Amino acid sequence: SVLMSHMRLGNTEGSIEAMETAISSNLPIDKNMFRLCSKNLLPKYCGDGNLDLMRKEMRKLATDDTSKVVEKAMDLNITLRECLREEGRQPSNVRSEVMIQKEKERLWRHALRQAIQLSKNLSY
Repeated sequence: SVLMSHMRLGNTEGSIEAMETAISSNLPIDKNMFRLCSKNLLPKYCGDGNLDLMRKEMRKLATDDTSKVVEKAMDLNITLRECLREEGRQPSNVRSEVMIQKEKERLWRHALRQAIQLSKNLSY
């Protein structure tokens, strides 16, 4: 709710601080929360929250020789691919539903951390 308040007010700095607090507190971050946050962090690259489109935009950014964020964009692209792959994973004898859910949350938190760093680098 704090995050939503900052977003509604257009307080980017407050939004980023709330996101970083959520990450450091190990709060569950899922696909929908990542979409919401990335729309605020990277509106130019996220569009309507379509993650496949966002990955495409990250690849473009990563191949732009004039960009100072090539490595960060490519890392986020790779993490998003891992997140989306994990979203489709089904429980098995090796991995239970709980293990899969914890891994999804860990990956989405990592992706959000990378999106925050990318956003900060793009704003400088």
